[in-house]
Amino acid sequence: MRTIVRVVTCLALALLTSLGAQAQQCTVSSVSLVAGQHNYAGTVSVARAGSDVCVTYATEGGWLISETHLAISSSVAGIPQTGSGNPKPGQFAYSTSHRPAVSTFTYCVASPTGVFYVAAHAVVQNGSQRETAWAGDLDFPGANWATYFATECPLGDES
Repeated sequence: MRTIVRVVTCLALALLTSLGAQAQQCTVSSVSLVAGQHNYAGTVSVARAGSDVCVTYATEGGWLISETHLAISSSVAGIPQTGSGNPKPGQFAYSTSHRPAVSTFTYCVASPTGVFYVAAHAVVQNGSQRETAWAGDLDFPGANWATYFATECPLGDES
């Protein structure tokens, strides 16, 4: 039942956005999705929709998404990682295979309050080129190029 409610929430967010309404802004609302360490492949954006946060992967320049993996946590330690600090996307809480590949995909999930951390991973393709992709400006501590970002999405008018 919660999944159905979240899907409806995501659809409502998409409809409101297309009609010009705005979802609640987050402190970091969009970051680059980088494929193979150096190729700009699109963006990952975050917006609050009620008590959920919606994370949207959107590709550009001919890139398409064949897999998405998403982890959201109130601490970096809450994102699945190896003992040496490399993220484990296969163990992220949200994971989807996209057949056929897609140019956009959105997860709407329950959000922690306050600052939280987002690890957004994808497998992308552009023609015969297939790459792993990460979004964010903060590096995981392991010996890799995986990234994440921090954001906060207030619940609305908290004055």
